[in-house]
Amino acid sequence: MTSIKRIAIFGTPGSGKTTLGIMLKDHLNIPCYHMDQIIWKENWILREKEECRNLLHQWIRNDTWIIEGAGLSTLEIRYANSDMFIHLAPPRWLCILRVFKRAWFRGTDAGDKPKGCREKVNLPFLKYLWNFEKIAASGIAKFREKYPEIQYVSVKNQDDFDSILQTLREKNL
Repeated sequence: MTSIKRIAIFGTPGSGKTTLGIMLKDHLNIPCYHMDQIIWKENWILREKEECRNLLHQWIRNDTWIIEGAGLSTLEIRYANSDMFIHLAPPRWLCILRVFKRAWFRGTDAGDKPKGCREKVNLPFLKYLWNFEKIAASGIAKFREKYPEIQYVSVKNQDDFDSILQTLREKNL
């Protein structure tokens, strides 16, 4: 059985990317990187796309990694360089609930964002979340066809989530 050493986690804001990434990091002893750390500078200042790509390539050069994030502009880089691509796609209502919960209760303590990037919910962000899967679907379909050797996993509910954890435990023993 081949072990999985490079895992890309992708999904709508509030889908559980950070939670899954941290769980896998702790269980598999693989470093977990958060795309928000390279997309944003302190206080929600957006980095230039070329700088983001350069930072991402530094992570990808490592032998093992988990990279979680929603960024669409670097999706192909993450997809093409992973052994496994995990697409988190729970219902939108659940993602919206989690986003509000995270903004109200968690604040900045997850370690997935730069300093000064406190969780916030506003109308543009909610529109982005609402339309995210529709925008991402064509890119994911294209990459699945272009990179058939990459193991693709879709996680839509708790049973799928539990199943992927069990699969990774078995493959990485």
